[in-house]
Amino acid sequence: MAASGLQIKAEMIILTLRDKQMRKKIRIINNQKGQAIIEFLFAMIIIMLMIYAMGKIFHWTGADLAARRVKHEEVLMSGSNPQQQIVTYFDAPLEMNAIWVEK
Repeated sequence: MAASGLQIKAEMIILTLRDKQMRKKIRIINNQKGQAIIEFLFAMIIIMLMIYAMGKIFHWTGADLAARRVKHEEVLMSGSNPQQQIVTYFDAPLEMNAIWVEK
């Protein structure tokens, strides 16, 4: 009986140690899940900023080309001589306002 009592205590100690090790492994896995979520969040924020920047760049490019076309047409229709019409420096590019829009 005494041997079996010691054996039961030894098994309980072993189970307790295994349980602590399992809890530690589970805690590590949960921390890794949290880290993955945070990394994913940062990656999504960066991707959203990149998409926003691309939209602003395309908007600025379209507005700049449209303003350039209008000014070029004004130069062509002004009735000036052909040498003045072929000058390439008739227009300055629009300022790129990527953060806020002035009204």
